[in-house]
Amino acid sequence: MAIIFDEKSKIFLLQGKSSTYAFCIDPDGTIGHRHWGQQITEICDVPTRTMLQGRNGKIDDNQEYRAFGGPSLITPAIKITLPDGVRAV
Repeated sequence: MAIIFDEKSKIFLLQGKSSTYAFCIDPDGTIGHRHWGQQITEICDVPTRTMLQGRNGKIDDNQEYRAFGGPSLITPAIKITLPDGVRAV
């Protein structure tokens, strides 16, 4: 498995034998899902956040990991309550 990282776009490509998993650090600091499927070898071929938003119309639908709180209205990946009652992760 090869890992390719592009510093400018903050995109990671995890290469399998015949597939690629791509994610990036979005400008808002969240981890954004970009691609999982047929192999992509060039960073420029990874779908952009804007391209993916065009399909689903929602800004945070492409977050790779959703914590509780913040602007996302989508069910979080994890939700906890700490002993002091704080629920932010």
